[in-house]
Amino acid sequence: MHIAAVLTRYSLPERFIHFLDVMPLIEMVWADGKNQWKEREIVRDFLHEKISAYRSDFGFEVIAEADLRQVLDFFLKQRPDADMLAELRECARERILKRGDDAYWNALTDRCMDIAAACALRYPYRNDERIVTEEKQLLRELITTPTR
Repeated sequence: MHIAAVLTRYSLPERFIHFLDVMPLIEMVWADGKNQWKEREIVRDFLHEKISAYRSDFGFEVIAEADLRQVLDFFLKQRPDADMLAELRECARERILKRGDDAYWNALTDRCMDIAAACALRYPYRNDERIVTEEKQLLRELITTPTR
């Protein structure tokens, strides 16, 4: 899958490519159709950690805070197209696979589990209802996606 073609197809700015690797998190936020504050917080924290790591590695700001805010606004204020998110997730997986970065993929799937467990849709819930069906399905897809 060619990343530039996917960005063009959905009219996404080219600079969004810097945030492509976190699309599984965005998709997990919306898996149940709702975007809850704790889920958004997990995504924001992960992105801030990523930006801080780049800044530490390169000694300067690689990704602008304004771009981060634009990405968060675009993907978290209203529900993005599900097909777009699935394609962006596949692009992310391919990029991470190409880098051979299993540790990063594992960190992403760990955060996806955190997002899934962060918010139950209703209380009280049965023991098997903490994570909703749609989130469980996406977790299975992410976890069984080989990175090699």
